[in-house]
Amino acid sequence: LTSCYVTGLVNGKGDRTSVGGLAGNNSGTLDSCYSTSSVNGSSGVGGLVGMNTGALISCYSTGSIHGFNPVGGLVGWNEGTLTSCHASGLVSGTSDQIGGLVGG
Repeated sequence: LTSCYVTGLVNGKGDRTSVGGLAGNNSGTLDSCYSTSSVNGSSGVGGLVGMNTGALISCYSTGSIHGFNPVGGLVGWNEGTLTSCHASGLVSGTSDQIGGLVGG
């Protein structure tokens, strides 16, 4: 996906994992994408992507993010690559893998 964005509110129900403002899971490439959504969930909660195994290039998130574990302003759980990305929203969680950019 290139030059895409999303706004609004995203709520993951129950113990759902991988909740993101734009994508729950990403294994491809997101280039110049952003989210201003507020995101709430349980596990793997991110402002842009819940779980990333792909590439994020020049992406950002500005919404408030809340979850259990892991929780990140841009990505909840990251096993991929991040290049020139940032996050600026409020991030809160109730466990130990909470990060402004990446939770775990």
